[in-house]
Amino acid sequence: MTKIYPDMKPSFFQNLKWTTSLSSGLILFLIFSVFCLSAKTDRYRASWRENPSTTMVLGWDQLSGSNPTLLYGVETDVRQNGNYEFAVNQFYIVDSKGMKNYFARLRNLIPNTVYAFEIRDSEGASRRMTFKTATDIPDIPLSIIAGGDSRNNRDARRNANLLVAKLRPDFVLFAGDMTGGDSGREWRNWMDDWQMTIGRDGRITPIVAARGNHEFSNRSIIEMFDVKNKGVFYGLTFGGSLLRVYTLNSLIAVGGDQALWLEKDLSRHQNFIWKTAQYHYPTRPHTRKKKERNAQRAHWANLFLRYGVQLAVECDAHVVKSTYPIVPSTAAGSDEGFIRDDERGTVYVGEGCWGAPLRRNNDDKNWTRASGSFNQVKWLFVDKNQIQIRTVKTDDASRVAYLKDLTKFEIPRGIDIWRPRTGDVVSIKNKKPSEGTYQSDTTPMKQESGVTQGGVTSPVKPSKKESLMISTKALKVEPMKPIFPTEIINFVVKKEGLDVAIHWEAVHDQASTSYELQRLNENGSSQRIALINGRDNEKNSYEIPDKNAIILYPNATYRLKQVGSDGQESLFQGKMLFETKKEAFQVFNKDDNGMIRIPYTMEAKGIVQFLVKNAKGVVLVDEQFEQDGGNYIKSLDVAVLKKGKYILQLLVDKKIKGKHLVVV
Repeated sequence: MTKIYPDMKPSFFQNLKWTTSLSSGLILFLIFSVFCLSAKTDRYRASWRENPSTTMVLGWDQLSGSNPTLLYGVETDVRQNGNYEFAVNQFYIVDSKGMKNYFARLRNLIPNTVYAFEIRDSEGASRRMTFKTATDIPDIPLSIIAGGDSRNNRDARRNANLLVAKLRPDFVLFAGDMTGGDSGREWRNWMDDWQMTIGRDGRITPIVAARGNHEFSNRSIIEMFDVKNKGVFYGLTFGGSLLRVYTLNSLIAVGGDQALWLEKDLSRHQNFIWKTAQYHYPTRPHTRKKKERNAQRAHWANLFLRYGVQLAVECDAHVVKSTYPIVPSTAAGSDEGFIRDDERGTVYVGEGCWGAPLRRNNDDKNWTRASGSFNQVKWLFVDKNQIQIRTVKTDDASRVAYLKDLTKFEIPRGIDIWRPRTGDVVSIKNKKPSEGTYQSDTTPMKQESGVTQGGVTSPVKPSKKESLMISTKALKVEPMKPIFPTEIINFVVKKEGLDVAIHWEAVHDQASTSYELQRLNENGSSQRIALINGRDNEKNSYEIPDKNAIILYPNATYRLKQVGSDGQESLFQGKMLFETKKEAFQVFNKDDNGMIRIPYTMEAKGIVQFLVKNAKGVVLVDEQFEQDGGNYIKSLDVAVLKKGKYILQLLVDKKIKGKHLVVV
């Protein structure tokens, strides 16, 4: 059962000043005498739904007791006078995985500030803990721990958790697979182990969570960490314009709504110094046990190139890797569809190892910087000049010394940092430093003179002669190459099962060219289904799938819009290689209660999964459970679906069974 309360401003405790007078002391004694006991709360966690510098979500499991109130205030004030200035007693509550999860959504907080808090209920009070809001200016560096895959080895998981408490990062990026089976028992164990991330002084570190393949639905992440976006893909801003972090979802359609949102958000944040992404499946895993993720390359890696995403954190493969900066390419010297590009490339790091079974790192590429196989996390330092990435081995976490807020950018005694032959620090330099503030290295730029306004010094522009000298010195002269206009050939539309495959070839292809593939529906409307960049090559082939189009768009045709580097547009119509016609599929209608009834047969015991997807392949309903052999009728709740057509899939042990079905 889920109870939803609106975000609340501080309630009756707001601005309450406790005094030491006899009357007020007696009243407080009578009201709070029960709090001498310990509150029955546990499994604390912190996360964000909105601006990390002015909000915080505090969550916990309410084991027993009633009427909890969360008290909080600026830590220095609480420590000096013992009083909390604010209180909240209305929460978002969700019963999930055998826990009664309470979430307090705090707002209007002060950036870069430590707050103290505790929870009081009918049975007592929790211990005092603290959290710290993020900075909202780019001049303050960030410390981040990134990783994922903690599902099996609890000892390894606890070691990594302990390192969080000791290294004291500003937040943790966790890219999925918290547990192995997504069961209540496993999640309760996971939350118990997560308490080891809390510092000795009660500091709780926020987690930015992504979904892995062992989270059987988006609900697991939403109900454990109060993630705002139902698709579990979202962006958060840290340090003003310093860093934009993208959490993506590898377990739903990587194109469609998710890719459109990513492109739109990237375009809105082009002025940010750093852009990073985290997600579960590695696009090019470094173990042969895992398959390549070409859809992520097509829909995400190309956007990373276009909008300058400098770092991507991946998981799932249970190996260790870091790459040189790479971009999507099939040109000479490329490997598995990527090529090293130190100027425009994205550095990919990963791939898990927070406590999952380790695998062999037996699939290096020519652009791999280093790989290995051991329990580890990534430790990131982010400032305006560079991102520094260290790989920390976690097995000896007990030997590592504790850091504090003032020392969190120091290397603590006892830490085991991986030192491959390519170096122990991966540095990504800022190639576009703020004018007049920093160079691309860590040395502040010397300013001879300038005009100060509001504490900001405006740089003095160089003379024309100085500008000419600088640009001439930096100029690298190369012979001009002839440029031919791109030509589109063999633009055909093929049928592949229930999908449509759109294929074309580009002669004299160029990276400065973009291609927008459009579907023209029988009602006259058009819809963009893909947007990709060209590739510098004499001839390239492209093929884009339109999932389930045979069912959903039986009479559609396809058009390609090509935009050249000069902005000139050209339109091409695809040649249909099959006859468009409507095919018969079983239809289910939801009843007045929003349910559909689906008969099916299990030949043997196995994992059953029902998926309902929209036209773009986005999963809207996902139910999974174990079931014995036999005949069954499943009542599936589809009340959330608006009127329209949807794809229903029945999977047994991850294999599609029977026909594809249409839900109306």
